[in-house]
Amino acid sequence: SQGAALGALLLSYQEMGKINLGVKFAVLVSAFISRCGDHLSQLNAMLESNRKIQVPTLHIYGQTDKVVETEMSAELLKYFENPEILEHEGGHFVPTPGGMKEDLLKYFEKMKQKFAS
Repeated sequence: SQGAALGALLLSYQEMGKINLGVKFAVLVSAFISRCGDHLSQLNAMLESNRKIQVPTLHIYGQTDKVVETEMSAELLKYFENPEILEHEGGHFVPTPGGMKEDLLKYFEKMKQKFAS
């Protein structure tokens, strides 16, 4: 979750042209808005300039997550253009039961086809 929060922040820097990570897509698990330092102001500055993160993203979070509650992950979505969401019934983990795993694999296949050289 902390890594996903950092990932979201780095994607915002890439969107604003401050860094070039070469990231083509991302999967963020239990992500949230970091309120450390200037992190929140960076995200808000991006919105104020009428921009959202364009990199395709899959956001995974659990309905019963007690570490990063669903609302915290959902709050981050406004910074992304067309985020895909995989919400599961569990807590603070990457879901692996059949249907959830298939959804995750479908996302990776879609990204593979989109960015195949």
